[in-house]
Amino acid sequence: MKKLLRKKYLIPLAILAVIIGLARYRYHQIYPYGWSHFCETQLSFALRDYADRHGGKFPRGGSSPEASLGLLYPHDANAYLLSGKRAPPEQTEKVLVSGGTLTPETCGWHYVEGLTIDDNPELALFLCKEPLGHNGELSEGHIV
Repeated sequence: MKKLLRKKYLIPLAILAVIIGLARYRYHQIYPYGWSHFCETQLSFALRDYADRHGGKFPRGGSSPEASLGLLYPHDANAYLLSGKRAPPEQTEKVLVSGGTLTPETCGWHYVEGLTIDDNPELALFLCKEPLGHNGELSEGHIV
């Protein structure tokens, strides 16, 4: 009788395990770096606030474009926002809290240094390093 009960539950459990495995696989296809909400709008507001306080100039002068973008920390942007959609936020925060500078591994944004508020608004100021959508899902192109 016990063997019959075990067999009765074994097949539904196996089916459930396969469904969970397929769901996890699909999730990782859609969100290769996990679900995240690193909003481009928040970053654009942070950059604008920085420029308003610095004579219309966006951050520049760091050892790399990522280091220049790190100048937004802590007044205009936190480590979570600066990590972008692909860099681990914990790693980015560790670098910034210790006084270090952002690198391509700790910042998920491509950033163009040297622009000002008065430059052509059609120029791209930043974009995600990976073609990811609003919540970190794979996308056909970059949000600029």
